[in-house]
Amino acid sequence: MENGTSSKIREVLIEEIGHFVDSRINQIDTPGDEGEYFAGLVTDKKLNKDEIDRLKAEDDSNWISVDGERLLIEQSSPGTVTRTPIAPASPGRTRYEVGNYNAFAALKSNGSVVTWGDSSYGGDSSSVASQLTSGVTQIFSTYYAFAALKSDGSVVTWGDSSGGGDSSSVASQLTSGITQIFSNGSAFAALKSNGSVVTWGDSSGGGDSSSVASQLTSGVTQIFSTGFAFAALKSDGSVVTWGSGSGGDSSSVASQLTSGVTQIFSNWFAFAALKSDGSVVTWGSDWSGGDSSSVASQLTSGVTQIFSNGLAFAALKSDGSVVTWGSDWSGGDSSIVTYNYNTGSSSYVSVASQLTSGVTQIFSNWRAFAALKSDGSVVTWGFSDQGGNSSIATYNYNTNSYSYVSVASQLTSGVTQIFSTPYAFAALKSDGSVVTWGDSSYGGDSSSVASQLTSGVTQIFSTGWAVPFKNASNEGISISGEGAFAALKSDGSVVTWGSGSGGDSSSVATQLTSGVTQIFSNGSAFAALKSDGSVVTWGSYNYGGDSSSVASQLTSGVVSFADPFNDDRLVPGSSVTLAVSPSTVAEDGTSNLIYTFTRTGVISNELTVNYTAGGTATNGTDYSNIGTSVTFAANSATATVTVDPTADTTVESDETVSLTLASGTGYTIGTTSAVTGTITNDDNPLNSNVDTPKVNISTGLIFTAQSNGNITLDTNRGSATPDEVTSVQNGTKSNFNHIIGLYEVLNSQGEIKDNQGNTLKPGDANYALHALTTARVKNFAVRAGGNDTPSTATQLGSGVSVLAGKLYAPFAIANGGTYFPGNQGIEDFVAAEQGDINRFSSAPQYVRNLVDIEGKNGDVFNNAPRFVQEPVAYFSFGAANPDGSPHFRSHGNGVYGFEDLPVSYTQYSNNDFNDGVFALTLSI
Repeated sequence: MENGTSSKIREVLIEEIGHFVDSRINQIDTPGDEGEYFAGLVTDKKLNKDEIDRLKAEDDSNWISVDGERLLIEQSSPGTVTRTPIAPASPGRTRYEVGNYNAFAALKSNGSVVTWGDSSYGGDSSSVASQLTSGVTQIFSTYYAFAALKSDGSVVTWGDSSGGGDSSSVASQLTSGITQIFSNGSAFAALKSNGSVVTWGDSSGGGDSSSVASQLTSGVTQIFSTGFAFAALKSDGSVVTWGSGSGGDSSSVASQLTSGVTQIFSNWFAFAALKSDGSVVTWGSDWSGGDSSSVASQLTSGVTQIFSNGLAFAALKSDGSVVTWGSDWSGGDSSIVTYNYNTGSSSYVSVASQLTSGVTQIFSNWRAFAALKSDGSVVTWGFSDQGGNSSIATYNYNTNSYSYVSVASQLTSGVTQIFSTPYAFAALKSDGSVVTWGDSSYGGDSSSVASQLTSGVTQIFSTGWAVPFKNASNEGISISGEGAFAALKSDGSVVTWGSGSGGDSSSVATQLTSGVTQIFSNGSAFAALKSDGSVVTWGSYNYGGDSSSVASQLTSGVVSFADPFNDDRLVPGSSVTLAVSPSTVAEDGTSNLIYTFTRTGVISNELTVNYTAGGTATNGTDYSNIGTSVTFAANSATATVTVDPTADTTVESDETVSLTLASGTGYTIGTTSAVTGTITNDDNPLNSNVDTPKVNISTGLIFTAQSNGNITLDTNRGSATPDEVTSVQNGTKSNFNHIIGLYEVLNSQGEIKDNQGNTLKPGDANYALHALTTARVKNFAVRAGGNDTPSTATQLGSGVSVLAGKLYAPFAIANGGTYFPGNQGIEDFVAAEQGDINRFSSAPQYVRNLVDIEGKNGDVFNNAPRFVQEPVAYFSFGAANPDGSPHFRSHGNGVYGFEDLPVSYTQYSNNDFNDGVFALTLSI
């Protein structure tokens, strides 16, 4: 808003209103960019069918989190750009590609393309608009046209038909498999994944490769270009050439190009191949470096890299020395050339002595070189008017001559990189300052902005490129009248200077004070990309400096341009999903929770995905720390996060670990809800020695308390044997009311102490008496029974304290609750067995009758004359039972059942062990 014009703000507001209107009409986001569509209608913008198709095809939805709630919103599906800088071979071109001179093509994060500028150069892409709405990963150019590479390996072209914009003749070969596109001034060459090559464009300038077609079916790894020719490097080190004679015909050196070539360099009219032994082979136009015979002896070994300008070469050797050849006027003889425009004569001053060692890199413009040495100093040579003499050159029309102001003293140290227009240089120093020289009209004179170039500059961009031409009898290059620099500073601001409208950014100055991250250019205009994905343009009005026709498409989402100086590849955003398996693990077990992240789409790149960790378990405490992100390895579709529970002895509830995908760069969220795994607590506060289902217990059921606490009946526990007993809640089925309790035992054999301190074992006389009195856990009793329909056991009282490390065993008094109801049922049973008739003086007659009978047999405790109806106590130790048989059964998961009839009473007993179903728990 701060730097926006009223018209820009109006455009954005109208588009956002469109999104709001859509949200009121449609509760679910419909496909397409409804905001831009609405803006077009409101502003009466005429949308053709291709533009409408593009808007309808956009996917602008995603999820955000607001106060913990995940909400679906509209956005573009983003991708990320991988950027690899490519050194210029001369202004406007690299050895792989030529820049478009009069138009721009911007790539957006959703894979769509926006174009503007000269329509005949590709500024108008309406003819292929429907093919450019998504899927584009990179854009390439010739001087006259563009070619978009899509994620499926297909290619879309537009622009001047004779300059590569029309690929219809090879359309069937461009539907898949393309991995990279190369270009010269007027033709394209596409490299396929199988190593074959497809060409189109100007037939005489490399668009027709039929003469060498059989050599281009496989094995090609890279393609290089001059202005009108190509040279393909194959995996066996051989070279195949085609196109214009100035580089396309390598027959004179063919025998030297059959093997050993590792790199190829070029200027506009000649090639230079570097071989593995450090030697160099050249071909192409003799006058521009195709003939290196004059320095042949110096090129037989030791060369590590080759640089070029428009018409000459400079080879850097391993000892830091430089060898030059090509046009004398362009630095081909390592001399400063000064031309007298009045007499037509030239003078030469050699700098060869300064190029014998220490050179690390060489830069160039159209006709001059600048060598950077290891001490940060610079040596220049070539045409003096264009920077060859390290001076600012200013032309005087009255005298038809140049005057020079030297900047050599500023180039003795500290230089780290050098940039150029066709006729000028700009050196960036380690302190962020800039020194310029060369033709003052082409950016060589930066005095008007000198105060802004004293520090903070990080990169410099330029306009003013060479213009190739070719006819039946001749081919050549003309230099445009443009030449400007744009310096990007560390604070995101931009400083411009030089000739033409590219050097004057005053019309957009307020938009260039911050936020700029990269600058792109063509022959006569600049386009600045900002951190918010918006674009600011200036320069020649008709050639891309005016982007008003597509302004609404450049407010956000732009990530790159067609740019020969950067290998920018859009990696389409992946959709990431999340799952966990296993979903439940024990905290002290050997298994872990494994969260698997899966991505779709392009997987060739490394990708970092963010997530948040929640749930009731604590990250770093209840399980090892898992961080907040996971990284996919290149070429991997999955990544995992392992949750390793911390083993402890703390009795606690089961805990959950919930991972939720969070937003990040290069992906969209496919799983929008939390994915939860459970860590089960295996530190049971009340452990038992028998938990296996369907086991009758005759040698003792023993509970061990892990800590002090209150023992209670767990009425919600489900069994592991639903065919026998579903749960405690729906398990007991008996005609009688039974009482269940606990007593303390000394060991797993069930031994107890009597009231005199003597040890009794199951089966001993008075074992039952002291189990129910001396050893019994007081104030804990469970009543089970009912009307022979499944029901729940009921705890009598509120539980009782037990001690850690103690052992407890259950007992059950069959029919005890019928005769002796209430909290004193167990005490009443003991008193009845001892014949205490006075205790029951007011009890029902059938109770008094029972007590009377027992009193006559008081010497036999736990004796029932009628086992079917009268109370009797049973234990989990069969030896302690009157019938010597098991009366407790494990139903699994800590659920146990009681059988209320003696095993010998087969006419009554069904041994279903569901006459009293219980499960116990310990509250800490």
